[in-house]
Amino acid sequence: MNQLVYIESCMWKIQKERAKKKKLDADRQNVHNDVTTNVDNLKDNGINAELGLAASEDAMLDTLSDRAEKEIVSGGSTQKNLIGHCAPFLSKLCRNFSLMQKYPELQASAMLALCRFMIIDADFCDANLQLLFTVVENAPSEIVRSNCTIALGDLVVRLPNLLEPWTENVYARLRDASVSVRKNAVLVLSHLILNDMMKVKGYINEMAMCLEDEDERISNLAKLFFHELSKKGNNPIYNLLPDILGKLSNENLKRESFCNIMQFLIGSIKKDKQMESLVEKLCNRFSGVTNTRQWEYISYCLSQLTFTEKGVKKLMELFKTYEHVLSEDSVMDNFRNIVNKAKKFAKPEMKSCIEEFEEKLVKFHIEKKEQELTAQNAQTHQQKLSSLENFVVAKNGEESAESDIVEDETDANVSDPSVEGMDQSSHNVSKSKVELDERSQASSEVTELEPCENEVQSPMTAIHLRGTSKSKAKKSSMKVQRGRRRVK
Repeated sequence: MNQLVYIESCMWKIQKERAKKKKLDADRQNVHNDVTTNVDNLKDNGINAELGLAASEDAMLDTLSDRAEKEIVSGGSTQKNLIGHCAPFLSKLCRNFSLMQKYPELQASAMLALCRFMIIDADFCDANLQLLFTVVENAPSEIVRSNCTIALGDLVVRLPNLLEPWTENVYARLRDASVSVRKNAVLVLSHLILNDMMKVKGYINEMAMCLEDEDERISNLAKLFFHELSKKGNNPIYNLLPDILGKLSNENLKRESFCNIMQFLIGSIKKDKQMESLVEKLCNRFSGVTNTRQWEYISYCLSQLTFTEKGVKKLMELFKTYEHVLSEDSVMDNFRNIVNKAKKFAKPEMKSCIEEFEEKLVKFHIEKKEQELTAQNAQTHQQKLSSLENFVVAKNGEESAESDIVEDETDANVSDPSVEGMDQSSHNVSKSKVELDERSQASSEVTELEPCENEVQSPMTAIHLRGTSKSKAKKSSMKVQRGRRRVK
């Protein structure tokens, strides 16, 4: 590392001497008005330009620098020095995660050494970038993650082209569970962004979320960053605000946190032209969004802008872009706030236009609510009809199933006629047997009732007994007569 610092310091000295020489030449041209000297200087500069001496000197410095860097870690030399022998061993050691988890202090020292080697040599850095980001995301020790986060800042400065594809992973350190890691990440990213060493657009929402961090120090650092960023050039926050709004709308943020973040960011925009331009940009976002939550957030951002007469006119002109979102009560409340703000500074002739605009907003709000209610009623009615149809279809299905069961039973009851006749004959035989048994039982009852002369009988029973006794007497007389005939 010291060798590398020495080489870079020598390069800076050479470049400074060249810059001083150029400055002296320029001063001489301004001081001396001699035409001949000016002509000579111009000729010398022209000859140097034609020969490419300045470019060759720069190329020579770059070549020497690359060669020195490679030889430090033995990337291009034939004989490996001490550092060149240590680099492969160090890389294998850092990849032994089971050993590193057992000894966190060893992992901290090893990763620091690895990061220093990566800063020295671009090829070694490219080969171990995946390992570095794996450790910085998954290491159990927050000390290791903090050290790696700080080292990432140095790598971005030293080798920006290699680290550019990993920009998202660098910003992801702002979501780390450890407070110290998040704080170091805010400091590193603030330094890189404010010095134009890292891309901002597309990932700045991660820094914006730090404005509502639970740790007050991190929140204050984030506020300081955006305050300094607003001072750069033409206020980059103005250009970044729509992107931040879109990304934060998709985050799982509380409404209060979102409102605080956007209120702080919008407060840093002071120019009227930028405010008027933001009105158009935010209104156009309504057409590309279908989520009610995003409608509410966009309308809230509109309500936080400082409106001028031009801004109000622009809002009226773009009515078609947001008329479909006026059915939401929260969106309508934000537009009412805008109208109330506009009434405070408006001139008398402008107030009439604002009142007409307010009436138009209310009218569309009522119409949209009625349309939504009608659509809901129609949908409810359709659901009832579909449920009724499903019920009828299910009932018909049950009836058809029952009819199939009955048909199966009737088919089972149909049998062979011969078997049916046999069943009928057996049924008749059993029936005759039953009748004979009943008759014999009745006759026995009658014979049993005959000796009981003293027993009280009903008239019907008496009549029946008399008839049976007469028939028996008649039968006995006929038998006697037949016996006499035979005797004769």
